[in-house]
Amino acid sequence: MVKTLLNWLKGLLGYPMPPQPWQVGEALVTMREARDCLVAAIATLLGISYEAAHKAIGHRNLPSFLESPLLSNPMVAVNSLTRLDAHPMRIGLTAVLNATAAPGKVLVLIHDPESPLLSQHWVVWLGIKNDKHQLAWGNSQTPVEKTSQEMIDLVTLGWPNCLIEVK
Repeated sequence: MVKTLLNWLKGLLGYPMPPQPWQVGEALVTMREARDCLVAAIATLLGISYEAAHKAIGHRNLPSFLESPLLSNPMVAVNSLTRLDAHPMRIGLTAVLNATAAPGKVLVLIHDPESPLLSQHWVVWLGIKNDKHQLAWGNSQTPVEKTSQEMIDLVTLGWPNCLIEVK
């Protein structure tokens, strides 16, 4: 109980959660908290450590109703990528659907079709394989596959719509 409370307080104050043993050396960086998808996505996108992405974002483990508007919005993503010298550029969904964007270099804000305004998640678009979009979801080393129609729904059914390509 005390350890759990201390870890929660450390997260609230901005200390990154330590990795689980299976998270050390991951190719696709996975989340360590319930709401740190932007941290994992930026780490995967740039091939940097979770800790470096965490620091650039200034991530805090805030209560759920505060997390997305304050720390996981597109402005924070762009500013964090700029701090990491990644040269972010907002792009349209068409570049992903037509595979003209660079695989592994696109950060995508997706929305839960069941709750599009309240449930958002940052993922990395890894390209198209066998007519399916491959997404680093932040929860495993296996990409999640989505059809083009599913991608359209995941990006456009909520707000804000945001796709960011880095160079």
